[in-house]
Amino acid sequence: MAYDLIIRLQKDATEEEGICEWILVEKSHKHIIRTGEDWPVETDEVFKDVQDIIVIVPMVEIFLTEVTMPRLSSDRLKKAIPYALEDKLTEDPSSLDFIIGEEEKKGVIPVAIVHQERMQTWQTLLRNRLPANWHAHINVMLPAALVTPWQPGEWSILLDHDMAIVRIGKQAGFAIEKELLMQSLQHVLIIQRPTAIQLYCTIDPQVFIEELTKLAVPLHVNRIANPLATMAETIKKPYPLNLIENVYSNKQRRTNVEIALWICSAIAGLWLLVSTVTNITSYFILSGEKRALNEQEGKVYSALYPNQPVPKNAKYSVQRELDQLQTDNAENTFLRLITIISPEMVALTKSGLTINKMSYKNNQIEFDVAFKNSGLLENLVRSLELQGISAVVSNTSLSTEGVIGAHLTINEGS
Repeated sequence: MAYDLIIRLQKDATEEEGICEWILVEKSHKHIIRTGEDWPVETDEVFKDVQDIIVIVPMVEIFLTEVTMPRLSSDRLKKAIPYALEDKLTEDPSSLDFIIGEEEKKGVIPVAIVHQERMQTWQTLLRNRLPANWHAHINVMLPAALVTPWQPGEWSILLDHDMAIVRIGKQAGFAIEKELLMQSLQHVLIIQRPTAIQLYCTIDPQVFIEELTKLAVPLHVNRIANPLATMAETIKKPYPLNLIENVYSNKQRRTNVEIALWICSAIAGLWLLVSTVTNITSYFILSGEKRALNEQEGKVYSALYPNQPVPKNAKYSVQRELDQLQTDNAENTFLRLITIISPEMVALTKSGLTINKMSYKNNQIEFDVAFKNSGLLENLVRSLELQGISAVVSNTSLSTEGVIGAHLTINEGS
């Protein structure tokens, strides 16, 4: 009979030492074969039928979030995610790993963020403490919150030693000290209210029950004997936000030469990226008044990313995304259009043209603009047509203040 070995790492693990507990279960995860609180050894006959090894890692080391993104290819999405989450990060994105989850709502991408050094520590610890012929079986590494029992619409809280592990969605959750649990839940309640709260605990937590009752959400208390056994029953395919994909069987520890080559490649890539910035930044820097430019940049950012707050440096955030898109696909329609029209539009903003809204869909860019001099738009249309770009003006209107409003549709024409 084939078994799964589930290993749960505790916090504060180092590359050489780490406290763990484990449970050996049959493939349905409903029947326990054996449990332990020390590292399993190969000589134990019970492990000869282990098929898969699943590792559960501490939630305090992982940040689960989500980001709204346009539809992109898998490779482009992986490159764009760090930039899209830039405002939520306190560390250099290059020092972090971003694991992309399954899209649950259109355009909303779940993401797990973990420090690369911490991932390396966990991987090295497992290599050091487990038999070498087991490494190829370690194909799954999951955050503790995402193996806590959960039902759609509900929240689950598992009290574990001095921590509370909270799961608020299929791919969302966090861990926090028990003393800070209520304060955190009250903040989350502002944006999301569950239909019920499921509390999992090994002892009678009367204090927590009284506090949770104050949230005015139906509360159900579930007594459990072994938190890891409860987690094991929850683990099912497809795994939510698996932090690794055959990393032990496909990858070896980097040599010093490989690290040096990687650093050189990164520096060369950065140099190439910086060398191409000038072509894109012309859309942003050719403006008269700095404050007016910032407002226009904010409007452009809001139009492109309506569900994201405007960052402090909207120009730089959009610019980096455009640079990445240009690197991935030099023939991208949006880039070709924006490269041609941006100098024209920036020049007209100095003459009184205001961009109220901008969007890109169906291979065309659309603007809602306002102006007082009708000749501005005529000159723009004529100039773009000379460059082979189709510009169509529609929905023109005139306000009592003499301001002309219009909708401008721009594409590559036939």
